[in-house]
Amino acid sequence: MANALTHAAHGPRGWLDSTRPWFDRLPVHQRFLVLTTVAVALAVLVATTSLLGADILASRQAGTRDTALMATVLADGTAAAVMADDADTTATLLASMGENVDLARACLYLPDGALFAAYARDPGTTCPASSDRLQPITGMAATADVVWSDESIGRLHLERDVPSTGRQATRAAAAGLVVIALATGVTAVVARPATRRLARSLVDTERAARRAGRREASALTDEFLATVSHELRTPLNAIVGWSQILQHTPVDDDTRARAIATIARNAQAQTRVIEDLVDVSRLVTGRLRLRVSSVDLHEVVDAAIGVARPAAAARGVILTVDTPSTPCVVRGDRERLQRIVGNLLSNAITSSDPHGVVDVQLATGGTQHTIVVRDHGVGITPELLPFVFDRYKQVDRSPTRAHGGLGLGLTVVKRLTDLHGGTVTAASDGPGRGSTFEVRLPAAGTPAGPRLRHDMGDSAIPPLLTGVSVLIVDDNTDALDVLSATLTTAGADVRMASSGREALARWRQAPAQVLLCDIAMPDIDGHEVLRRIRESDARTGRFTSAVALSAHAGRDQVAHSVDAGFARHVTKPYVAADLVRTLREVADQPRARGTVA
Repeated sequence: MANALTHAAHGPRGWLDSTRPWFDRLPVHQRFLVLTTVAVALAVLVATTSLLGADILASRQAGTRDTALMATVLADGTAAAVMADDADTTATLLASMGENVDLARACLYLPDGALFAAYARDPGTTCPASSDRLQPITGMAATADVVWSDESIGRLHLERDVPSTGRQATRAAAAGLVVIALATGVTAVVARPATRRLARSLVDTERAARRAGRREASALTDEFLATVSHELRTPLNAIVGWSQILQHTPVDDDTRARAIATIARNAQAQTRVIEDLVDVSRLVTGRLRLRVSSVDLHEVVDAAIGVARPAAAARGVILTVDTPSTPCVVRGDRERLQRIVGNLLSNAITSSDPHGVVDVQLATGGTQHTIVVRDHGVGITPELLPFVFDRYKQVDRSPTRAHGGLGLGLTVVKRLTDLHGGTVTAASDGPGRGSTFEVRLPAAGTPAGPRLRHDMGDSAIPPLLTGVSVLIVDDNTDALDVLSATLTTAGADVRMASSGREALARWRQAPAQVLLCDIAMPDIDGHEVLRRIRESDARTGRFTSAVALSAHAGRDQVAHSVDAGFARHVTKPYVAADLVRTLREVADQPRARGTVA
């Protein structure tokens, strides 16, 4: 019963849905064959039904005409009897006609409406005494005047039964079924080879499309990996080259300064490539989180320009800046906002001709603030302009292109601007005419707080760690040496350990105020080091501030560090000045909640 109710509720559609698994399991050519056969059967069924309907309609129309003709003939045949006022003879004539042509009833009325003579096949269908009360009882009726010497002496009403269509329908249905069976069989025989060929063609086309898609994806992957390799190896070549010169060749102070500036600039270029890759991955997967606060865009623009100046100077590009005297405060993530402006500046510098000009403008419009970055370089073709914010889109993709990049920087700009509730647009008059990028961000009503982050261009290490003891732990000796030099310059009392076990041993000898610890180490990882130190702290009543240092910047890794008890998670590569400020903050607030630094 329940199954019947379910089927009734779903109706034909539910039945069709129930057949889909069976249909889906068929080979492609059999699916075509089934569909073709069903289509032919439905077409024959519709045609048969239409012909049957037309036949029935024609039969009824012919019956109506015959009834009218019978009424006229019988009216003429009874005229003499009516004129002679012979009702019995008239009734006999009506009955004779009724028996011969299967009348339901015949009623003859005089001009005053009185019944003169009648015939009824069934007792319950007798004629009423007055024509005013006459109601047809069948679907096929006709009337005719009884005329004598051009004068109407009565009116005859005839009724016949509608011819039964059951037998006619049965014959038509049988014929239709025969035709459907024949058509289906012929279709199956004739269409089978064609459907097989069509199915093979479709399968081959689909396979070819998949192969082409795989080849295109493989080509794009190879091209992208080659571009990544180029973008990483190019600055690495300068870094390695100058490092070898400084290591093996005596140089003067000017050469040394130029080498250091080149190494710093190319290291920054490598960092930007890696950050673009990481940010795009986070944005696409929805794992990027903003740390929102009140931010003055003056500071963001200044910081981004500070980062971009070395790259601009290397190409001889002049940066011009136009900012209003009033604050331009927004609600957003300071670091990500700086990334927006920095990527636009990097794009403008690399797109500019040597010794060109890049204009940066900050404007306020009350409800929104606008950042405009304009260059006068290669420009953008009209065909590429609508796709300029797509991933991997570049003006020139050839191996001989004059400008580098992964084609990710503007994608990052678009996604980060969207996350801040803003819009970014691109405009260009065409190749060689430069390009203009405009970012609009909603204004905030509160003043910006003090700046917490500094850019990579601000390379001076502030002496903020005087009197602070720091135990640094890293299994990479080069990284350990750089950390030691950085924190010593900042005034810290530095202790070093190259493994987790060595760190615990040194800690037992002389506990430090702050632990700066790498996470991934071969013997004991950073989380376990901190856990054991916290166990010791619980026994002695002290609390050790801890900062995690790791090349892993994923959300899960950061959350794991915070859960392990680290107050900050600093990702490599880090900015020395930022690291020093982070350690200062942690030392001043030893029980601060864990965040990303």
